[in-house]
Order: sequence, then structure tokens, then C-alpha cells
Amino acid sequence: MDAGELLRRYAIGERNFSGVNFSRLHLEEVDLCGVNLTGAELTGTHLNDVNLSYANLSNASLQRATLLGANFESANLSNARLDGSEAEYANFKAANLSHANLSGSFQGVDFSYADLSNIYMDPGWIEEANISYANLSNITTYQSTLNKVNLRGANLSNAFFSDQTRLQKANFIGANLTGMGIGELLTDCIYDTETIIDEKTRYLFIPGIDFFDIFERAIFIGSGENLNSANLENTDLSDLDLSEADLSYANLKGTNLSNSSLFQANLEGADLEGANLTGADLEGANLNDAHLYNAIFYSTVMPDGSIRDDDC
Repeated sequence: MDAGELLRRYAIGERNFSGVNFSRLHLEEVDLCGVNLTGAELTGTHLNDVNLSYANLSNASLQRATLLGANFESANLSNARLDGSEAEYANFKAANLSHANLSGSFQGVDFSYADLSNIYMDPGWIEEANISYANLSNITTYQSTLNKVNLRGANLSNAFFSDQTRLQKANFIGANLTGMGIGELLTDCIYDTETIIDEKTRYLFIPGIDFFDIFERAIFIGSGENLNSANLENTDLSDLDLSEADLSYANLKGTNLSNSSLFQANLEGADLEGANLTGADLEGANLNDAHLYNAIFYSTVMPDGSIRDDDC
């Protein structure tokens, strides 16, 4: 079936296209909300900016598909194959991807509240993605990269990351990491007292290394992030967009904030002793009662828009 026939039949109210061969189909910016593509063959398709929200794509093959900006919100992609696919900036919010093969590229994707349980990636690339409050229990990854991902409140219980998987610069605040295993130490990650671990968390079995030493630096904080009173001492927060973030009363001693945007950020009462603010943008930021002893100011944009060069 070609694109024209699909769109014509959809327009007159037909929704069931289960098992149909649509390989190498080219569609862009069309509405297929609620369509039934169960078990459909979609290998090599181009579905850029297509609305597939609430669609049923369970057991469908989307191998090597191009899905840039596609909308899969609340869609059913359980057991679907997306290996080799490119889904940059696609929306999978609240979608069911359980047991799917995600061995593809997912930069800037929204996976928030999605069911990603038992997914498989070998290899996979997920970067700068929102995976907050998603279910990633029992996932398996090999030779994959998860970089600058927001896993706030996510369930990663019994997730397995091989020693060839890179998992860094992740936000684990409030995440469930019970029974989680990884072959290498995590660095550049955020955790807090709400991050859940137990005696089965396999980091604890690394001789001579305390679990929380693994989370020794924090990197990924999105704009508008609430990190009130967070302990981010000696972390590397350089080159990030922290605009409008709530860092009030946070411990930022020795933190590297060089070249980061803190535009209109709330730093009231924050401890910035020895922090590196080289090239940072603090325009509109709240520095009331902030502790700035020995902080480094070089080409720093101050709250009033002036440039401070104390350390030039």
C-alpha cells in the first residue's frame, strides 16, 4: 500500500492497517492519530513529524526508520523493533515500549512517563533525553550511550548496563536503583537522599568503593530544574543551560560553572565559595545572601548585565 492510499482510507475513517507492508513509505507532517499498525512492516520508512499518538504499533517493525520529530505520545509500541532507527526529538511521552528493541538513535527524545521495561539496546544512543518518571525496570543494554539524560523519579530496578555502556551526566534524583547493575562506575551524575538503593544494588559489590562515591559529581540539570539545597560541591556544571533553575541554598563550593547560563536562576543563599564563574551568564539571577568568597569572576555577566573581570 502506498502513502496516498493509506491517507485516503484514513481520511474516510478506516483505522485498521494491522500487518500491512508499508516498508520505505514516505510521510511527513500528517495526522495518523489512533491508527492500528499492529505487526505492520515499516522498515526504512520516513515518518518525520507524523502524529502517531495513541496509535497501536505493537510488534511492528520500524527498523532503520526515520522518525524525526514524530509524535508517539501514549502509543503502544510494545515488542516493536526500532533498531537502526533515527528518532531525534520524537515524543514518546507515556508510550508503551515494553520489550521493544531500541538499538537506534534517540537524541532529545521525550520518554517521560513511558513504559520502557525490558527494552533491549545493542547498541543504542540516547542523549539529552527526558526519561523522568519512566519505567526502565529489567532493561538490558550493551555498547550503548546514555548521556545527559533526565532520569528523575525513574524506575531502574534490576536494570543491567554492560561494561561497554556509557551512562553519565544523568539526573537520578528520586530514582529507584534497587538491584541495578553496571560494569563501570558512574560519573557526572546527580543523586539525592530520595534516590533509592538497597543491598542488591550491584555498585555495592565493587571492592573498596562506597556507593555514593560513584555519584561524586553532578552534571545534568535542565533549565528550570529544582535543586533547592542540593549538595553539588566540586561538581562540573560547565557549558550548561541552567536558566531559571532553583539553586537556592545549594552547596556549590568549588563548582565549575564556567560558560553556563544562569539567566534568572535563583541562587539565594547558595554557597559559591571558590566556584568558577568564568564566562557564566548571571543576568537576572538572584544572588541575595549568596556566599561568593574566592569565587572566580572572568568575563562573567552579572545580574545587572555588567561584566565582572576580577580574575583577568
